[in-house]
Amino acid sequence: MRAFISVAAAAAMSVPFAAMAQDGVVSGTGSAVVTRDANATRANAEAAARADLVRNMARQVLGVERLGELTPDLTTRLANQITGGMIVDRSSERVGQEFRVTLSARIDRAWFQARLDDEGVSSSSARAGGQASRILIMLDEAVGPSRDTNRPVEVTTEYDRFRGSTFSDTSSLSYSDREAELSASQRSGAYASWYGAGASRRTDVDAYGRSTRLEDRNNVQSTSVDATRYRQHVVYQATATTQVGQAAVAALTGELLRYDVATANGMNALAQFSPGAPPLFTELRDSGQLTAFLADAWRTSRAPFFMGGQLSIQDNGRSPNTGQATCTGQLYAQAFATSTSQDIAATSKSGENAASSYELCAARLSENLARLAAEELGPQVQRYWRDQSRGMASAVAAAQGPADYTLIIRGVPDMGAQADVLDALQGLPGVQSHAFLGQEGSQMSLQVRYDGSTPLHLALYQRLRGKPGFANATSETVGRQVIVCLPGGC
Repeated sequence: MRAFISVAAAAAMSVPFAAMAQDGVVSGTGSAVVTRDANATRANAEAAARADLVRNMARQVLGVERLGELTPDLTTRLANQITGGMIVDRSSERVGQEFRVTLSARIDRAWFQARLDDEGVSSSSARAGGQASRILIMLDEAVGPSRDTNRPVEVTTEYDRFRGSTFSDTSSLSYSDREAELSASQRSGAYASWYGAGASRRTDVDAYGRSTRLEDRNNVQSTSVDATRYRQHVVYQATATTQVGQAAVAALTGELLRYDVATANGMNALAQFSPGAPPLFTELRDSGQLTAFLADAWRTSRAPFFMGGQLSIQDNGRSPNTGQATCTGQLYAQAFATSTSQDIAATSKSGENAASSYELCAARLSENLARLAAEELGPQVQRYWRDQSRGMASAVAAAQGPADYTLIIRGVPDMGAQADVLDALQGLPGVQSHAFLGQEGSQMSLQVRYDGSTPLHLALYQRLRGKPGFANATSETVGRQVIVCLPGGC
């Protein structure tokens, strides 16, 4: 059953798209001392609520550790840019001698981030060097009448038929008459050959021979013909470069740029990985080659990130009520860190639309889906960069003073090796304290407070490499977690 959209419904649908393009609701509360001037009291409380809105929004966009970058003057300037149209709810109450106002606003994160950038407050990606680390983008496209992407998008069938009869006559008539006269010697020789050398010989009579042959060949063929022939041309859906797909990619990259996420086209990396006809992103994912492609993109293109996805738009025909062309669609996108194949962002959006033509319907729907997808992908990517920035800040803080580490030793074969680890920590310069957290199988965990100049895993290895089993140990440090693996332990 097809779903049709009337003109009124199509017009109304543009409002939810605009609303969904905004981010989640943020609240702020402010208060002011009650005075005789009720209007001034309310205005002061609302101004304080707007300032609280700005701080709460900055906490989401920048992280709590960077709230100090918002000076009171900067907070006031940003609060004054929150328009009445952004406010979705307000409430007020008097509590003793205070008048409190609570505001709820729907603020576009990209807009807010741009305002911060205008004030010199950099985004998380810029702070962590993300502008030099572009995300390669590849978007599969399945656009057309087919609702199933595994079915062909175009089938052309040619048909012709021939009816009639054929006649063939290859009959023949042949006649031959041969005469021959044989000599006596020839005749006697012939006789002797049949009856043996001892037979009597006849030499006085001449021989005469004659043969006649008449051959009549009849070969007449008659056939009735009724032949039908079909020819079919099939075009399957693939990575097309239609205006609809280009509009979606342009909208997706444009929205990501609003979130200060740098992008690049992923086709060059794909061409290096698979010369010839490039595979689709969905083919890479479903065939198990995606991990190999990500590693190749990191090795050959030094591209740290890749975003792949699929856009599917279906033509639902015209509405019988309005005559408008209707269409539905879905957009899926996922971003990865190429060096580790780590997922850093993902989203899936679907929607429907109506317009005067299918082409216009598909173009508008693809742009809307791309914007909605970017509204989720942009903050997710920024959150990744914020975590990277926090990791760098944590490393700097650890280098400048004591820090608490979780130390995990894997592959410790026996209690003697466990005791060696505790002995090494006991006398290790820079270790202020350590606590045993637990032991399970061949793994032991400890909490270590350390402020040495040498990284903890290397300082510990220097003390243990002379012990049996520790010489070929490996390690991994992620933030404040240090993992040491003895041979066979990881």
